[in-house]
Amino acid sequence: MAQAYFRRTITLLLTALGAILPAYLVFAPITASALDLSVQPRINTGAMYYKLDVEDTFAVDDTMPFVGGGATAFIDRFYVDLYAQGAFSGNDDLQQIQGTTLSRAVTIDWDRAEYSASVGYSVTDNFSVFAGYRRSDMEFDLLDGEFFDYENDGPFVGATYGLPVKINEWLDGTLAVNAAVARFDGEITFAPETQAPDVTGDTVGFTGGVTWIGNLLEGTGSGFFANGLNYTFGVDGYSYDFDQDNVPEGVSGNEISETVVRGSVGLSVPFNL
Repeated sequence: MAQAYFRRTITLLLTALGAILPAYLVFAPITASALDLSVQPRINTGAMYYKLDVEDTFAVDDTMPFVGGGATAFIDRFYVDLYAQGAFSGNDDLQQIQGTTLSRAVTIDWDRAEYSASVGYSVTDNFSVFAGYRRSDMEFDLLDGEFFDYENDGPFVGATYGLPVKINEWLDGTLAVNAAVARFDGEITFAPETQAPDVTGDTVGFTGGVTWIGNLLEGTGSGFFANGLNYTFGVDGYSYDFDQDNVPEGVSGNEISETVVRGSVGLSVPFNL
């Protein structure tokens, strides 16, 4: 009985995961000045707190490390951005399922890979808009092997506003606020031995964040850092409630709450071509 409840609950979980919009999809250039042609590669890392609460069923949460990298190409006020990110070692133990205490804890591990591509336009030196496409893949494993894979993909649109701040030589940079919305199609593929049918669905997700961007090294005119070295500190996230419209009959827990809070640091190097 507990195993059947567990499988039905996982089906709810998988369909709800389509609501996730990683904040790094909105990591578009904050101030893109009018340049003929330039390229700006970047790397970033940090930690992501993730919590999933399925009403009257179970809750899991963990803090996962992540690392990402990408590059932005500027042509005047237009830009194209590519980005990839991996989050690792999500882990939690389920003590209760459907309000019933298990004879032993059920452990779930998960990893996440994300990929995005976007195009944008700097309306002013401080305000830009963008649109693009994002895909994410997740693998959830039980202690004794693979349980299911989940993937979602879809378009997104958003905007970024950067406020220049200069208090002294150490606090001189841009404070950026960003927001985006996306529509995702999701598909869940269970391991063959579970004999569970695939699950598909679609949803809309929102995200927002704040990023500080500063200059670590000024351009020297020669060498690798001829154009300088920029750094970033950012916080982003969302809290999202998802009501399912295809809950199996007799299964409670149709409201799913997801919370993500992510902190990151990063470096980027601009190159004029």
